[in-house]
Formats: sequence, structure tokens, C-alpha cells
Amino acid sequence: MNTIVCLLVGTYLMYVPQSHVSTEPNNEADRVFQEVIAHGIQLEDYRAEFRYHIHSINGRRTQQNGHVLYQKNRYVVQVGDQEIYSDGQTQWRYFPHKQEVYISNYEQGGSNVMELLFQIFYAKISLEYLGEEEMLTVPCEKLKATVLEESGANFEEAFIWVSKDSKMFQKVTFIDQRQNTTNFEFRDFQLNIGLEFSDFQFDLSRHPGVNIIDLRDSNR
Repeated sequence: MNTIVCLLVGTYLMYVPQSHVSTEPNNEADRVFQEVIAHGIQLEDYRAEFRYHIHSINGRRTQQNGHVLYQKNRYVVQVGDQEIYSDGQTQWRYFPHKQEVYISNYEQGGSNVMELLFQIFYAKISLEYLGEEEMLTVPCEKLKATVLEESGANFEEAFIWVSKDSKMFQKVTFIDQRQNTTNFEFRDFQLNIGLEFSDFQFDLSRHPGVNIIDLRDSNR
């Protein structure tokens, strides 16, 4: 499975459990982070465009554009030649060019790249406030998140640009243990747009002839 798509489950899905922030707070950093969490709890749903790119230390670069729909642990992600749907219990991965859909039980977490966005909220981190900075023409407040050694997260540090107005992530840059860099940039947020439960399920009736690969038995 393409790690880009797995990762975009994260492409800012606003997973907002109790975060494990360092017990030595930086007042401004904690203020911004708690505003993001509070806004995420109140948010009903959203749609956003994004750009995702990786710069590896060997010079290889990967870049994709796409969009994401999100509603309280449900999501749809379209990126490149793949679409992922999840209603919180079942996940569908659709490859239009192959006319194939893979169906599996949804499992939160994992080691794929997109889960990095989730890890900001459940990893043990210390936060540093880096001041105000414009990102993608949007006034933001910038944070640095450093993972504590015992956390087991898949990144060492992250730089987070939070929109001063919407309290949404405008950009997140992750740096892993090998110094590879992963970036997410978000734009064109549409908030509380009234998405339905059915929007997060792959509709087989609209894709006649699609080849179905059902993996749910093997995931139990």
C-alpha cells in the first residue's frame, strides 16, 4: 500500500485525544496547542486541499496534491491515483486506474507516514513557541515539538504553523531520526459543511465492474 495514502489519513484529521505534553509547559506554546485541541473538539467536519512532500537525505523527493474530508474519526482522502474512505469501522482503498477496491477493518495507529499527524496529539512531546510567522499568506503562530526519548514516535521533532484565525494547522514539517523531512501544507479549508455518514463509505453501486478484494477476514 502506498505510504502517501496511508499517511493522508492523517493529513490533518484532527485526532484530538488527551495529549501527552511535557510537564514543563511553555505558556505560549501550550496556549496555542490547547486552542488547536479545543477547536478540534468543537469542529463538526471539514474539507481541505493539501500538498504532501518528502525530502529524503539521499536526495529523493516525493510530492502529491490531494484533498481530505473529515468528520469525527471518519475521513475520505484523495491523493494521486488513490482514494481512501473510512467510516470509523471499515476502510476502502480504491484504485480507479486498476478498477480495484480493497476492503479492510479500520485500525487506528500504525507506522505509515500519515499517522505522523496523529502522533502530534498522542506522543509525549515538549513544546517551544517560536513566534509569529506568515505561512502560505496566512498569519500563523509557529511551534516546535520535540519528542521525548521514551515516546516511541516516528519523528524526532516537528515544526507546526497554526493559523491565528482558524486554529487549524497550516503546515507541519516532520524530521525523523534519519533527518528525512516530511511536509504537509493545507489550504482552502471549508469548516462545518454538513457532511453525511454515507460520504465516508465507498459506494459500490456507483462503480460497476470494480474488482473487490475483501481483506476483513485476514484482519480479525
